[in-house]
Amino acid sequence: MGTVLSPTPGFWMFLGVLLAVPYLLVGRWLSPSASRAWWAGGLVVAALVYIGLALARSAPPLAVGFEVGGVAVYGALAALGLRRDVGWLAAGWLLHPVWDVGFHPGFALAPEAYVWACVGFNLAVGIELVVTRRRRRRAASLPSGDRPPGSES
Repeated sequence: MGTVLSPTPGFWMFLGVLLAVPYLLVGRWLSPSASRAWWAGGLVVAALVYIGLALARSAPPLAVGFEVGGVAVYGALAALGLRRDVGWLAAGWLLHPVWDVGFHPGFALAPEAYVWACVGFNLAVGIELVVTRRRRRRAASLPSGDRPPGSES
């Protein structure tokens, strides 16, 4: 029998980036205010998934409480991103991989493939938000007649 190769974390991260593409396209298609709600809602859902995983695996109450704390942190970043600056949303999406990998040692609550795919997805969304924020700030500094369509904040 031949050797069976197991997909690496890089493979799962790449798959996460590919899975992010439709999510990113919807966010680009929406108006700026609707896209903020889209990114914020997605960030909260990304954190809520871990509560579901903890409950599905009959995790101890302390572990479930820890996941609830994560929802509170990412919910706060989402609220700041909705009300203030999209940079808060970018920070939330870019910090979520720390939650995925750093606070779930040994992949006790979530399958390893899910965690690494989530990292790729989160990074893709976070980078998109950083790029969009920079583009909109640059466009806002132009005289109003030179601004590209859809560049309002």
